[in-house]
Amino acid sequence: MVTRPKILNSPTTMESELFNILRGYAGLYPPQHLNFPSTLPLELLHDFFLNQLLLDPHFEAFPPSEQYQKTFWKWTIAQLERKLADSDFEIDSRIYDHYLALLNTTSQSGPPSQSYITHFWKPLGSEITTAHQKTTLLESRTMIEGGTTGMRTWLASLVLAQHLITNPDIVQHKRVLELGAGIGFLGCIVATIQHLQGAYGALWLTDINETVLSRCQDNIKLTCNLSSSHPHVRCCSLDWSAALEGLAPVTSLLDEIAPELILGADIVFDPELIPPLVAILRLSLRPKPRSMAIIALTLRNPATMQKFLDAVANVNDLVLEDIDPEPTSHDMFVEGVEGSATVKIFKIQYRA
Repeated sequence: MVTRPKILNSPTTMESELFNILRGYAGLYPPQHLNFPSTLPLELLHDFFLNQLLLDPHFEAFPPSEQYQKTFWKWTIAQLERKLADSDFEIDSRIYDHYLALLNTTSQSGPPSQSYITHFWKPLGSEITTAHQKTTLLESRTMIEGGTTGMRTWLASLVLAQHLITNPDIVQHKRVLELGAGIGFLGCIVATIQHLQGAYGALWLTDINETVLSRCQDNIKLTCNLSSSHPHVRCCSLDWSAALEGLAPVTSLLDEIAPELILGADIVFDPELIPPLVAILRLSLRPKPRSMAIIALTLRNPATMQKFLDAVANVNDLVLEDIDPEPTSHDMFVEGVEGSATVKIFKIQYRA
């Protein structure tokens, strides 16, 4: 029997200022950039930090890294102590004990350690639920780990996720192929949308790095994620370069998947990968004339993005369309290092 994951509190049951801190803590947002709601009653603030963060079962099972927690709880204690300066109220000793334990166990140097990240998001276009959902991932906090950038979630994935959340009909009942799935964020979102809608299709989450794929599968199966309840999710290796030669293994896999929707986020970063990417897109779209690809790209190097657009345009049987991301695309998720970057979304279809 599958136990439905708990949905954490949302602004409907919690002060919005506190919910923003909850999202920041869950997403490892720097505490110095969080707004401490000093106008709220001291007891309410104290109980929030104690019960909704420190003692919450979700964060006990899937905690932010100890390095982040040390910074966060130092900030929290300072804010609470400032608030109670003229009060007889005492901070619960468990908050102090937790912070002291972090001081004794956390390294003062070295690269950031891996951490659980929890994203909160609200399903749109559905009457099924008004509560916030959560998606939790174990991910790297460095740009590159083990020679790959695939061990963390990047901005283009967040923007594409919001586009799909805002337009859930795109994924309902669809057979979905994700290219460059990384650690599984977008796959978790798609699986959750299908689950909430009761509109199951099938998901194939692909990458070429076996370590990344292993992490992707682990994240999809985390019991706190609704994706763990999806009956048809598969993680597998896919080498785009095989599409250039039309090799049997890749054509057989694509025949099995028969994708109706191809997704990709931040998969155009190396000009050398553009020809095999366009080849795999063409091969994936050909079996079903009504299928489409939706690709979200962060604009880092305009020349690289233009090379991709030109490569697609040079394929006579592919048609590319620009999609404007929703105006609030940068508000649904807590962002990291690429928060101010531009993300473009493109729809690609096989010419009828």
